Parts: sequence; C-alpha cells; structure tokens
Amino acid sequence: MRHSLILTANVLQFTLPSHKADQFGDGNSILVKRTALHNDTVGIMKQYITGRDATFPYHPQLWLTTSGNVPTRSWFMRRIHSLLTHAVSGHSMQAGGATAMANSGIAPHLIQTA
Repeated sequence: MRHSLILTANVLQFTLPSHKADQFGDGNSILVKRTALHNDTVGIMKQYITGRDATFPYHPQLWLTTSGNVPTRSWFMRRIHSLLTHAVSGHSMQAGGATAMANSGIAPHLIQTA
C-alpha cells in the first residue's frame, strides 16, 4: 500500500500485503539501500512515486499501471521479458535477491543476513 512507503535519500522501504504463506498476516517488509553498484534503485523509485502521486494522488495502491490499474502477474512478466531474457520466470525472483547480491560482489556472510 502507498501509505507504507518510506523513501529517504538513501533508503526505500515498503510493506507488501499479506499472502497465503504469511503465517502472521503482517505482509513482508522490503528494504532497499542505495549502493554505488549498478542502477540507482532509490532514485528510480523516487521518479516513479513523483509521477504516480501526480497522476493518482488518492489511489491507495503503491504499484499502478499508467491506466491506474494494479499490475497483474502477466503484465509484470511481459515487461520483465521485454527487458531481460525469457529465461526469467516468476520463480527466478526470490525474496532477498541473493543471486543479484552475489553477482554484485557482496560477501556471502552479508547475503545470509539480508
């Protein structure tokens, strides 16, 4: 939900809604810290939120398409496939992003604590 977003100069944090595997019903807290590696995820999110809030200021959902709809899995996967290879599937994207962190050179002991 949009109200769960915390966005500072160096940190992006939001909560994903609860799902069937969520034992406590609290959802999942996502925390992204700005790094000097590759893409500036925090900056990209700031750009998205600026446009999203200007277009849909009262919509409660955090993630919206340009038409104001919540993106479906198929919508999301089409965009992933347009940017990356078709070898990426929904199961390739695991919580924590361990593979991405390892590929970025982050030490294994730090990945385990993420």
